[in-house]
Amino acid sequence: MSIKLAETAGFCMGVRRAVDMVLDLAQHKGRKTIYTYGPLIHNPQTVELLKSRGIIPVAHLEEIPPGEAGVTIIIRAHGISPQERKGIKEKGLKIIDATCPKVGRVQAIIKKHAAQDFTILIIGDAQHPEVNGLLGYAYGKGLVINHPADVLQLPTLDKVCVVAQTTQSVDEYQHIVDEIRKRFPDAVIFDTICDSTEKRQMEVKSLAEEMDAMIIVGGKNSANTQRLAALSELQGVPTFYVETANDLVAEKLKTFKKIGVSAGASTPNWIIDRVVDNVTTQQTEQAPKVKYLLKLWIWMVRTDLYSAVGAGCLAVASMFLQGLEIQPPYVLITALYVYAMHTLNRFINRQTGSIIGSFREDSYRRYEKTYIRTAVLSLIVALGAGFFSGPVPFLFLLIMSTLGILYNTNLAPAGWRFRSVKAGRSADPDGGHGRVLCLYLRDRVHPFGPFRRPGYTK
Repeated sequence: MSIKLAETAGFCMGVRRAVDMVLDLAQHKGRKTIYTYGPLIHNPQTVELLKSRGIIPVAHLEEIPPGEAGVTIIIRAHGISPQERKGIKEKGLKIIDATCPKVGRVQAIIKKHAAQDFTILIIGDAQHPEVNGLLGYAYGKGLVINHPADVLQLPTLDKVCVVAQTTQSVDEYQHIVDEIRKRFPDAVIFDTICDSTEKRQMEVKSLAEEMDAMIIVGGKNSANTQRLAALSELQGVPTFYVETANDLVAEKLKTFKKIGVSAGASTPNWIIDRVVDNVTTQQTEQAPKVKYLLKLWIWMVRTDLYSAVGAGCLAVASMFLQGLEIQPPYVLITALYVYAMHTLNRFINRQTGSIIGSFREDSYRRYEKTYIRTAVLSLIVALGAGFFSGPVPFLFLLIMSTLGILYNTNLAPAGWRFRSVKAGRSADPDGGHGRVLCLYLRDRVHPFGPFRRPGYTK
């Protein structure tokens, strides 16, 4: 049995940028509610996760409680029309624009050519929020078509400009464009399909040719994920379209030896991880030894014992490379300290912790008291071992333990740039100090450790 994960599976640039923006904003807004104009992205699980961080989607501006001061509203990745933007400004709300730059480019093309009296033909789904927003930039000169037959129904047009919804099917777009060229030879045509969408579709087609079955992961309301599933089915391969691992049916997968997995641009990596883990576990049931080893491996990673053992091994390797005598107490201190810090920091300041959305979540929530007690006991034993090893190791460990416990704790008032040890550490030139918050959505580390990566084969 083999499982291959598509390299392009998971968040695209525009979605990752939008999620980064709102999580960074939520960190600095404290307890104030942040609103998004519609779901930030088309993934129900991510939207629910954002709700737990105080980021609430609203379909209409009237849903925002009146009289609420300093209200911020996020324009979602799909973008909105100029008319909707005007309504938000008139209501006195502060706008944070998370529109995908690729969508913004299409908006600019439409606006420019509409001003030059072109009729804008938008190839896409008329019900999709991105298309609704694009139509607004045509100022009444836009038409939406979604099938080659729609071209025949168009009236006679003098000046035609053609654009596509950024998540449109490449093949469908080309067929429609061919028909448009027949009717309007002088049409100005722009290929505005996102390159990420194009690569994702190409990879699904290629992967489907190699695999016995395909699993497409993503929200049922996600247009680009729907197209991936349809594209996979067109290749004649059994295709399972699921939102989460809970949608998988073990009996239907047992007959396949090679399974490919891809996901839509709005599907977070932690959901993809759980799907792959679920399939892997199911497929190893016929090999008891492999099954138990796999379960042991996953259990060690899920409980952070893997991190503790790894830290102990690093301590041994460090002593060996320096030509020092192996000191078991130091190895024990290292392992216990790493275990305690990893575990405790998943519970301290849960709003920014790394439990939510990770594959550890179920276990940590179910056995919370056990985890906390074990972590505290490990820290006490580590400090005790440090005390008996001498004053220098003890003081060093005490300082490190204090900093470790304060890692996720806010030490300064809201509004300060460096409120915690974690905030200072994550203030990098590329990401800003809010990016640590969204690692749970982007982390490519799976229960198989560093060996699992996009494109990996198990």
